[in-house]
Amino acid sequence: MWYLWKENCNHLNNNHKMAEDEIIPRAMAWLEAYMDALGPLGTISIGGNRNPANENWTPPPEVVFKLNADAGFLQQTETGLGCILRDWWGEFRGATAMKDKGKCRPIEAKARAIWMGLREANRRVLSPLVVESDCLVLINKLKKKEGDRTELGSWCEEIWRMADANASLYGKHVEWSFSPRKSNTIAHWLAHSVGVWEHQVVWVDEPPLSLRVLIEAELGRAPPGPL
Repeated sequence: MWYLWKENCNHLNNNHKMAEDEIIPRAMAWLEAYMDALGPLGTISIGGNRNPANENWTPPPEVVFKLNADAGFLQQTETGLGCILRDWWGEFRGATAMKDKGKCRPIEAKARAIWMGLREANRRVLSPLVVESDCLVLINKLKKKEGDRTELGSWCEEIWRMADANASLYGKHVEWSFSPRKSNTIAHWLAHSVGVWEHQVVWVDEPPLSLRVLIEAELGRAPPGPL
């Protein structure tokens, strides 16, 4: 509500009106940042129905792979994209992260991250696939499969093409799934850690130790010993 009030004041005082399709994604991004800042208090009930126990990452059904993707703003003109692929045991099957220059809206950056992850899944012939993101607006748009002539619409078209290619591998359509930020932690971490690398990084068989620790912790396993 505070964000909507802020934009209304901006419109009245500066004659600046934000496009309607930008308001909800930007407000959601502000809410996510606020919940992150709360730390442990982020588990406070919203609307009396928030259950942190149900927000952990869960493996997909048997013989299905899961892609988690996310994006984050590193600087005013740089965006980080990150995604990770895992199987029904929760085992690592690949990850990639990259830094991209140029301004875009948060929802468009998250769409690009999904497209990047689908491309990696297709390269590895990982199908059938569940695609998970913490952007509910984007997931609903991908489910409806209704295109439009916007930047986001163009990226959705590319995502659907990648998804159709994935479905053609074993004849099963990609499933779109919303997840809270807590169950998208590793993709979020990859997107915000990419600033330390100059170019796109791809891990195929074995993740770096820092990523292995996160994977094991998310599954409730003991951290790996020395390499």
